[in-house]
Amino acid sequence: MKRNSRMRGVGGLLALALGLSMLVGGCRAKTPESSAGSSETAAKEETTAVTAESQVAATAALPDGVYTARFETDSSMFHVSEAMHDRGTLTVKDGKMTLHVSLQSKRILNLFPGRAEDAKKDGAVLLQPTTDTVKFEDGSTQEVYGFDIPVPALDTEFPLALVGTKGVWYDHQVKVTEVKAEEVSQAAAPEIPGLRFVKRMDLRYAKTFDIYFYEKNFALIDVHGAARYLVIPEGETAPKELPGDVVRLQQPLDHIYLAATAAMSLFEVNGALGDVRFTGTRAEGWHIDAPKQALSSGAMRFAGKYSAPDYELLTSEGCNLAIESLMILHAPEVKEMLERLGIPVFVDYSSNESHPLGRTEWVRLYGVLTNHQAESERFFDAQCEKMDTLRNVADSGKQVVFFAMNRDGSFVVRRRTDYVPKMIQLAGGHYVGVGADEAGRSSVQRVSREAFFEAARDADVLIYNATVEAPLKDLAELKAKDELFADFKAVQAGEVYQLGGDMYQSADAVAGLTLDFYHVLHGETDVPLQYLRKLS
Repeated sequence: MKRNSRMRGVGGLLALALGLSMLVGGCRAKTPESSAGSSETAAKEETTAVTAESQVAATAALPDGVYTARFETDSSMFHVSEAMHDRGTLTVKDGKMTLHVSLQSKRILNLFPGRAEDAKKDGAVLLQPTTDTVKFEDGSTQEVYGFDIPVPALDTEFPLALVGTKGVWYDHQVKVTEVKAEEVSQAAAPEIPGLRFVKRMDLRYAKTFDIYFYEKNFALIDVHGAARYLVIPEGETAPKELPGDVVRLQQPLDHIYLAATAAMSLFEVNGALGDVRFTGTRAEGWHIDAPKQALSSGAMRFAGKYSAPDYELLTSEGCNLAIESLMILHAPEVKEMLERLGIPVFVDYSSNESHPLGRTEWVRLYGVLTNHQAESERFFDAQCEKMDTLRNVADSGKQVVFFAMNRDGSFVVRRRTDYVPKMIQLAGGHYVGVGADEAGRSSVQRVSREAFFEAARDADVLIYNATVEAPLKDLAELKAKDELFADFKAVQAGEVYQLGGDMYQSADAVAGLTLDFYHVLHGETDVPLQYLRKLS
C-alpha cells in the first residue's frame, strides 16, 4: 500500500517487548472488571505471551505505539480493501486506541462510533474520510476512502454506523482483533545496492511520504505515487547500481530554487533559509517577512515563477535543486527542461495531506534535505504540543462553512477530505460540505450558487477565505456580492469571519488557525485571533 504504515526501528521493538513483558508481569492497572476476573485474565495473558513473538495480548492495555490489527465487520458490503488483507494500522497514544482502515472504495462517506439514530442527531461528530492509495499484489493501485476509528476495546464488538452515497445510515457491529507489533527489516525497506538499511523515520501524521535511512547518512525519500529521491551526503557518491527511477540529490543543497511558496516558512523555522537562493515569488507576493528581507538584501533572488523560470540565472549561479508545488504538473515541459539542464526537481505533495499536522510534518523532510533535522524536530514537536491542547475538546455543535467567491460569481469550497475541514472538526465544529466531492487532485472545487446557498444558509459560522480573492472590508461588502447573504443565519447573528492571506505562508498556521477556530466556536471573544478577523 502506498500509505505510510509507520514501521518502527529495532530500538522501538526492544522497547515494545520490554513494555509487553512488564504488562504480562502484572504491572497493568486494574479496573473493576479486571479485578473480578484476575485469575482468568492472568492465565490468558500467560498463554498469549508464549505465542508468536509479534502477537500482542489483546486483554492487556497496550503500550503507546503503532501496531497492525484485523478489522472484522458484520457485512460483506463493508470491509477493508482486499489489498490490505482485512488489516489496518492501530495507533495507541496516551492509552487511547485508533484504528486506521482503508476501505474497498469511496462509496462510504462517513462513519459514526455508535448507532445510526444517534448519527443523525444535531451535534453528532462524524468520522471524516481520508483519501488512501492502496497497492495490490499485481502492482495496480486504487484510491479509496480510509477512516480513523476510535477503538474502545479489543476482541469486543462495538457499534459503528455508516452512511454512503445514497445518504442512508446503516447500523453495523465491528471488532478489532489479532493485534501485532509492527516490524521493520531490511526486506521491508527499499534496497539500495551497497548500503545497509538502518531505520525508517517514525512519522506521526504525514501519509504522502516515507524516509528510509541507510549507513553513511544516506536517506531515501519516497513520495508515494510520485518519485523517490536519494539524499547523498557531502563527500559521498551515489551507488553505481542505483535504480533508474531514483533521483540523486547531492548535498550540500545550498542553491535551492523554491517555487513551492507554502514551503518557504518551513525552511525559515528549521534554520535552512540560507540554502534558498532563488524564489518563484516576487517580494510583493510575500506576506511573511523573511523572504521579503532576503530579496531586499540580495541573499535571495527572484528567478521567475514556476511556469517560466529564468533558466539562465539558475544555471549561471549553480542552482542544485528546484522544489516545486503540484502546479508544476500542469507545466511538464518546465520540469523536463530543468532536469535537462542538470537541476533535479523535487515536487512537494504536502497539499495532499489529509491531517493538518501532516502538512506541517513536511518540515522534517526538508530537515533531512538540508541537514537541519534537529531544528525541524523541535519545531514540529512544538506544533504538536499546541494541537494537543485541543485533545478531547467539547463538541460546540456549530455548523461551519468555509468558502471563497470568484470574480465570476461562482463559489469555491474545500473538499470534505481536505485538511481545513479536519481542523474545524478538531476545534469542535462541524464542516458543512457543499455538493459531492469531485474526482481529482485539487483540494478545492467550484460549486453553483444554488448549491452553495442551499447548504450554507443555516450554518452557524461563515468563514470567508480571502486568500483566493481580495479581502472584504466588512459585512456590507459581503451582502453586496449577493443579496441572499442577508438571509443567512450566520450573517444575522454576526458570526462571519475572514481568513487572511498570510495563513498559507506561515509555518505555524495549522496550530494557530485551529486554535482560532476553537475560540470562535466556543465563544471565547476575549481571546485575540491570529489568522481570523471578524467582519462587522
